[in-house]
Amino acid sequence: MLYRKNIKTGEDISILGFGAMRMPTLEDGTIDKQPSQQMVNYCLEHGVNYFDTAIPYHGGQSEAFLGEALQDVRKDVYIATKMLHNNINTYDDMEKMFAQQLKNLRTDYIDYYMVHGFVNAKLWHRLKAFGFADFVKKYKASGAIHRIGFSAHMSFPDFKEVLDDFDWDFAQMQYNYIDEDIQVSSKGLAYAQAKGIPLIVMEPIRGGLLTTINDEIKAIFDKAREKKTPAAWALRWVWNHPGFLTVLSGMSTLEQVKQNIETASVALPNSMTADDMLIINEAIAAFKSKIVVPCTQCGYCMPCPYGVRIPAIFESYNLYYILSETRGKRWYYVMTSGMMGGKGEASLCEECGVCESKCPQGIHIIDELKNAKAILAPDETRESVI
Repeated sequence: MLYRKNIKTGEDISILGFGAMRMPTLEDGTIDKQPSQQMVNYCLEHGVNYFDTAIPYHGGQSEAFLGEALQDVRKDVYIATKMLHNNINTYDDMEKMFAQQLKNLRTDYIDYYMVHGFVNAKLWHRLKAFGFADFVKKYKASGAIHRIGFSAHMSFPDFKEVLDDFDWDFAQMQYNYIDEDIQVSSKGLAYAQAKGIPLIVMEPIRGGLLTTINDEIKAIFDKAREKKTPAAWALRWVWNHPGFLTVLSGMSTLEQVKQNIETASVALPNSMTADDMLIINEAIAAFKSKIVVPCTQCGYCMPCPYGVRIPAIFESYNLYYILSETRGKRWYYVMTSGMMGGKGEASLCEECGVCESKCPQGIHIIDELKNAKAILAPDETRESVI
């Protein structure tokens, strides 16, 4: 495992962070604790020391699971979790939320505490008005919060405004090889570096999308002398940038953990060759030509009040174009027909718009669900795709 030094604190942080967002689950949707604990243990045994969670992950189960999984090694790891700013309407709300998070995580301090998912600067100013600065001052003084930051799904101008408006210890941003120029973007990376603010990366594999390659993209990657998995290409591209402290991966299997740790043992900054960059730039062009909806499977749009499985539908929609019509239609059927525990078809959408207000990517979800339904679920062909 390679490490990078926090430029503000001197801490050595593993370049791979464990994102406790996509762990194995049982049929009822609860976390499957045995394989999930195996994943955590393997990370610990191989030098991963940064673990990231949040209240909504796994329907509210993630923090409690991670607290139990890490209780015997608490002093040896860095735990990150998040304040849900949309649930804050008073100063007391911040204190109550934080107290519950400490209880969930079985700890009396959070190493990296951040505000969850600002999509614009207005949301920051709203939170600030409830006494956020006093909250941070109080809990930093008590030792319950070690570092304070925020995660950003916003434009660079808004990111700059928020970064400049408070004494932040770190920030978190979405970054991967097809999103280099959206949201905070490379401009945000450069700006944070200039201010001496450590940055953490989320969505380095775009919610798994960058592991889903067609024959065209496979042929591009096969040109490389050193063969790498699609996930390794995506991670190596992010780690090639020296400005990031750690990169979060929401891993779902032990095999994914093993592969990512293997990659993290060699991914030095600025280590990709000129030939590597030519290949990945060609792959970027091929990917961008196929992606229809820029959904990262983050799940912030969920739950839908009418049961629509929005991320699964958009995953199917993209698979239709990236891999094949058959794969896209088959996955849509599997995910929305009731086979996975409850239907979630696009036709259930009542156009309430709740999801659109939550989407970090700014997707016009209602319109895209209509488009997906037209492509993936015409009634006369539904049964022919399984």
